[in-house]
Amino acid sequence: MAIEHIYDEEKLATALQSDRAVLYKHSKSCSISAFAMREIQQFSNEHPEIVVYMLEVREQRPLSQEIATRFNIPHESPQVIVMQNGKAVWHVSHFEIKAGVVAAAFGDG
Repeated sequence: MAIEHIYDEEKLATALQSDRAVLYKHSKSCSISAFAMREIQQFSNEHPEIVVYMLEVREQRPLSQEIATRFNIPHESPQVIVMQNGKAVWHVSHFEIKAGVVAAAFGDG
């Protein structure tokens, strides 16, 4: 499944109501984000049944802050938040973002 981009409040609302999904916060200007993006793409390719939503933090700063506030998870970039039944159940950032680690958060690792 392709990675779905969050560009507006409506798409964010859809992502936040997901039964099983990954929220990935990305920054085009960050070299660590480039590394993390490869891992997220690998995860998405290996687990097409799990929707991956990507938010570009510089372009969508208010939406990124809304995620941080809603889940009481400090903003970091890059950052992965695992969603189950509309709740954030796990998160990781920076070089800890690896396809296998994200899969393990779903019990699929």
